[in-house]
Amino acid sequence: MATLVPYPKFQAFDINGDPLIGGKLYTYEAGTDTPLAVKTSYLGGSNQTNPVVLDSRGEADVWPVADQLYKFVLKTAADVTIWTVDNIGGAFASDITRLRFVSQYNGTIEASDDIGRWVVDTATTLPASLTGSYLYAKNAPTAQVTCPITKTTFADATAGNPGSSIGSAVTAIGAHFATFTFASQVSLAAGDILAITGPASPDATYGNVSSNVVGTV
Repeated sequence: MATLVPYPKFQAFDINGDPLIGGKLYTYEAGTDTPLAVKTSYLGGSNQTNPVVLDSRGEADVWPVADQLYKFVLKTAADVTIWTVDNIGGAFASDITRLRFVSQYNGTIEASDDIGRWVVDTATTLPASLTGSYLYAKNAPTAQVTCPITKTTFADATAGNPGSSIGSAVTAIGAHFATFTFASQVSLAAGDILAITGPASPDATYGNVSSNVVGTV
């Protein structure tokens, strides 16, 4: 089965059919005049400028955020409106490939034991707040426990260097599910290592922990 490849860049033309050099694409929340940035690549990460300024071919990288509706307003370099289109959708969650990092730790967790450690085999983005992810302890702790979440790049792992903190999972006294402290999305490259480790000071009962960390590719 074959499919038609979509044009990989946003491109616009002027009234004469020539590339809209220096044209401006303003991006807003659908139905409003509230600015809402698109991204510079499919991985998310950096916001595009708003407006997005088109290059000498009338092109630009325009990647709408998943599950978000936009209003696009295209203008000339002199800010003369060419068209306005509302309710433009990015890819929806059902269209995005999810990658799950799953682990099971049996028994009471000792100090800084690995709850889960994974070598990433394809570029993956972990969302802010680790939305859609879970850390569950069958045996709840007697005191609050904080489990660090780290990322070790392929280069650091090769050199034997430690990873860097990217967040944590906090389980309250008597609770079974953790809440994540994960301020912003994190990109993982192939060969990077993602890890969740037990608390530095072990809890007497905290154990039998399952994790399900969800990213997108």
